[in-house]
Amino acid sequence: SSTNDNMSTRRSTRKHAASEANMKKYESGDEDVILSLSDDRYKEIMWRQYNILGKKEPWDMRREEDVGHQVFLSLKSRLGSGNFLKKNFRGDKLFVVDDQEALQKITQDLKRRNESIHKWRRINNNNKWGNAP
Repeated sequence: SSTNDNMSTRRSTRKHAASEANMKKYESGDEDVILSLSDDRYKEIMWRQYNILGKKEPWDMRREEDVGHQVFLSLKSRLGSGNFLKKNFRGDKLFVVDDQEALQKITQDLKRRNESIHKWRRINNNNKWGNAP
C-alpha cells in the first residue's frame, strides 16, 4: 500500500471547519436568535445572567450548565418559526445550528464570562453597564 492510500482514508479532526464549509450563509429574520455577544438582544440576556452568576468560580460548572439550559429553553420558546444562528469563527456569516449546538454555545458563553467581566458587571447594583471596580 502506498502513502497516498493511507492519506485518502484519513479523516479530519477539525469538526467545525468542515461543517462550516458545507453550510450556506444565512440572513437572519426577526424570529431568529443570533448566538453571538455582538448581537444586542443576545448580549443583554447573557449579561443579565452573568450578573446573576457573578465572577466565575472553580465550583460553578453545574450552575453554569443549569443556567445555560434555562437560557436555551427561554430562547427556544421565543423562536416561533425562527432558527438559532451562530457566526462562523472570525467572520460575519451566520449559520443555522441545531438545538444541541445552540445549548453548547450558550453554556460556553456562560463559562467564558470572566473574559469580559469589565464590560458586564453592573455598577452599584443599578441598571448601568460599565467598568466595575
